Amino acid sequence: LRYANVKEMKAEFDYNIHSLWPLPGFRSGFVWKKATAIVIYTIFVMWMIILNISESSISPVSLNLMSVGIFLSGLDVYSEWTGLTSGMPGVRSKNIFLRFVTKTLIFVACIFFWLILGALVTYELE
Repeated sequence: LRYANVKEMKAEFDYNIHSLWPLPGFRSGFVWKKATAIVIYTIFVMWMIILNISESSISPVSLNLMSVGIFLSGLDVYSEWTGLTSGMPGVRSKNIFLRFVTKTLIFVACIFFWLILGALVTYELE
């Protein structure tokens, strides 16, 4: 890429490097996004508490690893929180359907990754 001046280059650089703070839902300042984020984060915390107090044949370490990994992957893919997926083809498409399908396929791949990693951790712990 070529830039006409340093200001254009800096703007592109700042656009591609995302900050981890504030969390998704609190970046734009819209009240409905904040409320939605609070509900989603609360549900996730409750899910983690339930996982840790329930008895399961799968180790708690694996369940926690998979749950946190899947949650953070979904958060990142759909909100472009870290910007890791924003350079992938289709993620920034103007076609909303293509963008949704692409992000969903990436998220499904992330789910499989975390499930496989959780299975490997369970296998190693036994």
